[in-house]
Amino acid sequence: MTDEAPKTANQLNLMQKFPPPPEQRVTLANWFEGPPVQWSFMHACELIPSAEAHRGHGPVVELPYRELALNAIQFSANTDILGWILERVTATRFTELFGREIWQYMGARENAAMSVDPWGSAAASGGFNITLRDLGLFGLMMLNKGEHNGRQIIPRAYIHDTLFDGDNAAWLKGNGDGLADFYPKGAYHNQFWISGNDHGAFFCVGIHGQYVYIDPKADMVIVKFSSLPKAIVEFAEANTLLGFDAIAKSLI
Repeated sequence: MTDEAPKTANQLNLMQKFPPPPEQRVTLANWFEGPPVQWSFMHACELIPSAEAHRGHGPVVELPYRELALNAIQFSANTDILGWILERVTATRFTELFGREIWQYMGARENAAMSVDPWGSAAASGGFNITLRDLGLFGLMMLNKGEHNGRQIIPRAYIHDTLFDGDNAAWLKGNGDGLADFYPKGAYHNQFWISGNDHGAFFCVGIHGQYVYIDPKADMVIVKFSSLPKAIVEFAEANTLLGFDAIAKSLI
C-alpha cells in the first residue's frame, strides 16, 4: 500500500519524445484509460479521425466578464442515433449541419471538431472537441433561451419543451441514471439533464467529469473540463454537482 498519488500523463512522459517508446505511447488501444486519457482528451483530433464544424467568418464574441465575491462555495446510443437521423434527413454530414445551423452564429474563436467513424459519420454522443471558452458561449445561448449574438439560433419553443416537458416518472423509474436522489423532480429530455430544482438548473454531461451547467436563477454558466481516470466516478460527480449548486446560491 502507498499513499502516493497516481502519476499524470506528463509525469509519465507520455508522447513526449519522437518517436515515443512503446511504454509511453497513447494509442487507440489505451487512449480511454487513465493516465493516457489525460493526454488523449487534449489531443483528440490528433488521435481520432475528426471533421471540423466551421466557425464562420464573423467577429469573435467576447465572453461577458465581471468579478464576484463568492461566499460559499447514459443515454449515449440514443444521441448517436439522432446524429444519424439528422444526417439522413438533411443529406448533410453532422459536422457541416452543426456548423451551418449553430456554430457559425456563436462568435466562436475556434472551429469545433468532432470524431467521425471510418465512413465519416459523426460520433454525436461524445465526439465533440470544443474549447472551454467557446463551449461557454453555447452555455450562454442556452441560458438566453436559444438567443445569442442578436440571433434566435435555437427556437424558444424547443428550449421550453426541453426544460418543462420532461418525464419525471421515467426519470424516477430509471433512478435518473444515479441522480434521482439529487434531483427527485428531475428529468432527462432532449439530450439535457433537467434538475427540477428551485433554480431551474439544467446541464450537459460528458464522461470523465465534464459539464456544461446552466442556472437561470443565478444567471450562471459553468463549463468544467476534466480527465478523470474512469468514465464515471460517482463521488466526484456528486461533489461537482454540490459545488455547482453552492456557487449558484452564493450569486443570489
